[in-house]
Amino acid sequence: MPDVKLHLDADTSIKSLQAALLARGLDVTRTPNAWMPLDASDEQQLLGATAQGRVIFTFNIRDFLVLARVTRGMAAFCWLPKQPGPCPR
Repeated sequence: MPDVKLHLDADTSIKSLQAALLARGLDVTRTPNAWMPLDASDEQQLLGATAQGRVIFTFNIRDFLVLARVTRGMAAFCWLPKQPGPCPR
């Protein structure tokens, strides 16, 4: 199984989270970086991560669910709710 390459979107872009994942040997980038500005939209982050072969890691479930519906088969997402509870529909 190939290693998963993650991209922390603006909502999960915490330096300490990236450092912890990197320390565990994961390939992780975050917004902002050389190819993703801090003010990038969700769609820009999705397209940029996809172009880099990365899975978007986000807390922003609601907005990325909308993008997932219109980009079927184009991108991979990893959602993690900020607080336990049901996922939005």
